[in-house]
Amino acid sequence: MVKMLGLEQLSYLDNKDQLVEYFMEDFKTGLLNVYSINSIDERTLLAELQLMDDGISYNWFEARIDLFFQGRLKRKGNPVCYHLSGSKLLIKGRCSVIMNVCGADLLMNKSSFECLGQLMWQKYTIDMHKVFKSFRFDKM
Repeated sequence: MVKMLGLEQLSYLDNKDQLVEYFMEDFKTGLLNVYSINSIDERTLLAELQLMDDGISYNWFEARIDLFFQGRLKRKGNPVCYHLSGSKLLIKGRCSVIMNVCGADLLMNKSSFECLGQLMWQKYTIDMHKVFKSFRFDKM
């Protein structure tokens, strides 16, 4: 399940357009960290992916922000969770290399986690409809 942290500081925003602008600005320096977790719940950083140049876009029709990341694999392991950090906002969630895993909201490419130093790419989508509902902008 996705958790968005930092939304409480945005209560001053009046409409959807302002919220989208804030997200676009906040995540334009985004960083996507991918972790594995061992049996005693210790996280190990597997990859630190940087937002690509021109790697952020907004689809007005579908109300979604698409982010495109790239970076290198630092450690081998099975990806289990991720943190997507902007300058003030943080999105946490679960990921997997296996399609349709219960609770995973980000599908990772299995081959990206096999060779250390391998360049990898990842797309992440923020569904703004869900964000609008949390701000009660869904009726606007």
